[in-house]
Amino acid sequence: MHAEPNADLSAQPVVWQPGPAQLERSRALAFARRHGLDGWNRLVERAAADPEWFWGAVSDELGLVWTRPYETVLDLRDGPEWPRWFSGGRMNYVTSAVDRWLPQRAEEVAIRWEGEDGATGSLTFAELTVAVNRMA
Repeated sequence: MHAEPNADLSAQPVVWQPGPAQLERSRALAFARRHGLDGWNRLVERAAADPEWFWGAVSDELGLVWTRPYETVLDLRDGPEWPRWFSGGRMNYVTSAVDRWLPQRAEEVAIRWEGEDGATGSLTFAELTVAVNRMA
């Protein structure tokens, strides 16, 4: 399902919702519990009330690799309409998403894909590294 730009997504039908078994195994619920929250709704409330805490915790949870550590997660000195995220920090997404996994997972599948024509494929971390380096 593709939404038109500026479409009211709340009017779109829900295609799939996780059941109790999927929710219990979800990373989001595990994340909430690690932070002393009793469920998804409480996590959403805390994230909305304290976005600086939430995004800092997400960075830690994902193990993002910062080449220069950030000074502050959220800088609102110019007002909420001009936020600065992870001020002072530098990161290379490829380092966090691909390179750090290469030593121990070179032959594991990193990406599975399906094209519009139904064709499917996959890339291991080693193959993905070659493709990313070729593009760079």
